[in-house]
Amino acid sequence: MDEYRALMEEVKSPNSVHEDILSEIERARRAERRTRVPHARRQPAAPRRRRWLPLAAAGVCALVIAVALIPLGTGKAPGVSQSFSVQAYASGTRTLVPPTEDGMIVFDRSGNLTTADKDWYLRYGKYTGCMFTVKGEGIVRIQATTSAGMFYRNSYETVNGRDDPERVAELSLWKPTKAGLGEYYGLYENVQIIDGFGVPDPDRDITVKLTKMLGSTIDLPIDEQDDSDAKSFGLWTNADYGDVADSAESPLANTDAVFDTFDGQTITVTAYFEDGSCATQTIELHTADFKAQMDDPDAFYGYGDITIYPEIVDRSTLPNVYAPEVGEDGACFWLHSLYGVIVDETEGPHPHPLDNANEWLNDTVPFVFDRANTFEPVENAVIGEDSICDPSSSVIVSVPENGSWASQDSEPRELEVANLRLERSAQLPFGLAVEDTIEYAGYRGDMAYANKVSEEQMGYRIEDDGSLTPGFSYRTVTFEVTNRSDGDVSLYTAALGDLAVLDDNEGHFSRMASRVMWTTGFDAATNSGWDCVLAPGETRELSVVYVVSDELDEQDDPLFCLSSYQSDSVAFRIKSLL
Repeated sequence: MDEYRALMEEVKSPNSVHEDILSEIERARRAERRTRVPHARRQPAAPRRRRWLPLAAAGVCALVIAVALIPLGTGKAPGVSQSFSVQAYASGTRTLVPPTEDGMIVFDRSGNLTTADKDWYLRYGKYTGCMFTVKGEGIVRIQATTSAGMFYRNSYETVNGRDDPERVAELSLWKPTKAGLGEYYGLYENVQIIDGFGVPDPDRDITVKLTKMLGSTIDLPIDEQDDSDAKSFGLWTNADYGDVADSAESPLANTDAVFDTFDGQTITVTAYFEDGSCATQTIELHTADFKAQMDDPDAFYGYGDITIYPEIVDRSTLPNVYAPEVGEDGACFWLHSLYGVIVDETEGPHPHPLDNANEWLNDTVPFVFDRANTFEPVENAVIGEDSICDPSSSVIVSVPENGSWASQDSEPRELEVANLRLERSAQLPFGLAVEDTIEYAGYRGDMAYANKVSEEQMGYRIEDDGSLTPGFSYRTVTFEVTNRSDGDVSLYTAALGDLAVLDDNEGHFSRMASRVMWTTGFDAATNSGWDCVLAPGETRELSVVYVVSDELDEQDDPLFCLSSYQSDSVAFRIKSLL
């Protein structure tokens, strides 16, 4: 088209003839694009290469091939008052890349190529990283609708620990489960440090990528000062991809199936211009296998270089990404991904409803913890009647020599536990403040997040003064422990016992949902976990403070159950203590 324009300028044909010819060519090109499907095994175009950055477990990809929906050049297409283009956007490098010759939009799959387990995916979805940018002169507003999933947008900021220590502190504690919390990052669904992570120098700049969910329809004003990030959008989905399992022949089958949920779906984009005009384009999405090459085996995990060819291939002719030769000598492999074709271009306004536009722009899609059962049956365990005693009696329980219950080869040590007592209180006992608790230390002082977890999992929260949600109380269990072994015992008191209920006369029992807040010997300032070391023959009085539902008081046969390392569990009956 450019060569033709230049030729016409040299010939100096009348404008009317010139534009008539251009219009006819443009109409032919549009008709061709709407019916054209990329051909397999065509000659490969020159590869596009970019540097991958470390990405989050959710996975991020980049749109690596661009297509101009209306030619830019003069800024106006024949017969159209204004023009714009939808171009691919490489999210790793934040750069635009040129279009293919056949006008095909090809999405690569960068970063972590895998998908989380299906339960997680169905709840929280996949940020595909398939990005597009709306580019043109004089754009003042962008509207877009996707027929599948939702749009999101990435933005970037640089922070410095010396200049903004509070922001850096919040950043260092951020995790996906914290979405919706925080003064600075509470509106983002994902916060990812892409440069400066783990650097002890407080003067070093930290670059952060911020991901914000927008909704299935967007309607956003555009300022002339906005950079390309403000006009770039990615695709997210949590559509059910069916019963698909990874295999040796298709090791990324689950993720491939996620991309297949976009097959046949559309993206409709409308640009509004400062002169009052508008233009709308629709892209239809499809899936195929493309030729790719990995120059660095670490690229699979989001590091190193990868080369993408806009060439559809038969996967039987190339190895998969896990093949040994791919990592050893950079052999080509097949990679399943999306491509798009233009199916409609108009000068009309956005054709889809805008009632729910920007649904999540000013809100956050939160992570929600599963509610714990108040009573959870203990599988493959029973407590014999002769293993249950009164609080004033004593029991023998074994613990691991090194204090680690996860160890399989630790020698058992015998403890005698006696004289159990239990007290109920509405406030923290022993003059403790919230700052003294295991909860505070474990969450590094972030009680907003601690309360989110406890409220969603168990139904309570701790106020600043230590008071609890009605229906919950502190239960302090105190007992005497004697080391009956001939060696020292490192005791993790918080894991020694649980409040429980006896379910039947056969000894089946259920643990009661609770939270340990403090134990004897715990020091929040040092966040000490191994709070007690007993010498041979030594006796100490120990206390454990729990948060428990008041449903405990209603149980017929409540217990304090002691988990034994290499023998059956033992327990104290505590009904008389309630």
